[in-house]
Amino acid sequence: MKKWSALFSTQFLGVLNDNLLKNLICFVGVMWLAEESRTEIISLAGALLVLPFILFSPLAGVLAVRKSKQFVVRIAKLIEIPIMLVASVGFLSEDIYMILVALFLMGLQSALYSPSKYGLIRDVGGADNIPYGTGTMEMLSFVAVLLGTVLAGVISDVDNLKSIIIVVALLGFALSGWLTSRKINVEESPVEVNPNVTINPVKFLVRNVKWARSIKGLNITILGLSAFWFIGALLQMNLIIHCPVELGFSNTQTSMVMAFMAVGIGLGCWLAGYISKKKIELGIVPIGAIGLSLCMTSIAIFDFGPKMF
Repeated sequence: MKKWSALFSTQFLGVLNDNLLKNLICFVGVMWLAEESRTEIISLAGALLVLPFILFSPLAGVLAVRKSKQFVVRIAKLIEIPIMLVASVGFLSEDIYMILVALFLMGLQSALYSPSKYGLIRDVGGADNIPYGTGTMEMLSFVAVLLGTVLAGVISDVDNLKSIIIVVALLGFALSGWLTSRKINVEESPVEVNPNVTINPVKFLVRNVKWARSIKGLNITILGLSAFWFIGALLQMNLIIHCPVELGFSNTQTSMVMAFMAVGIGLGCWLAGYISKKKIELGIVPIGAIGLSLCMTSIAIFDFGPKMF
């Protein structure tokens, strides 16, 4: 486990800070605005964090094969510190647009080093441990989502020194992530460079969809993953509005509801990696799809009030 600690810690702290910032916007920043504008800002916050992954993932892939993956991760984590400084100034001055800019930059930073950090899984644990490393990384990601969500809710309900606590948390996690990234020290495996690769996101998408046709079931798998993430994002954004308005929850209670979703996803990712061992178990997919369908149906049927919490 020791050989994994630096990579896992870097992943955890990065996702934690991403989600802490996004949820602080939803719980704290929107309170500076008129009530009719809050839904739009919450939706915009979710979009700004994801948009860089759509636009800059091809460039991130190029960086992962043409530069040292460890170097890309370390530089990205270093850049996170000034980005969080921008966000901190935004919270201190109650400038929602400055914070949204910082959130977009965090999404850009995360997108640019994402292929590199996942590419390091093989370098750290070897080819046989790719399922374990990927599953654990995903589990830690959702633990970080959980913690960032709950922490944002708790901080937003604090009356005294709220802005100072936010600044210390954002900068503290950014600095810690940079320090752990410097502890990643492995011999990287050689990667074949494709001279025809493009950084144009539209061309990149079209080329890869055509290429994926040669591998049976790959496009369907990607479509399934996209549907899963769409459902997750839809639930999260709606819970932020539904819980306080319809159920009368405080921000802390709302964040706990959102955290339960992250717990389930994180546990499922770890379990999938554990069950898969050294091969891909496609039989897990229909089981997960049935479970997701049943849970979504139960949300439509049952409504729980604040007394649960």
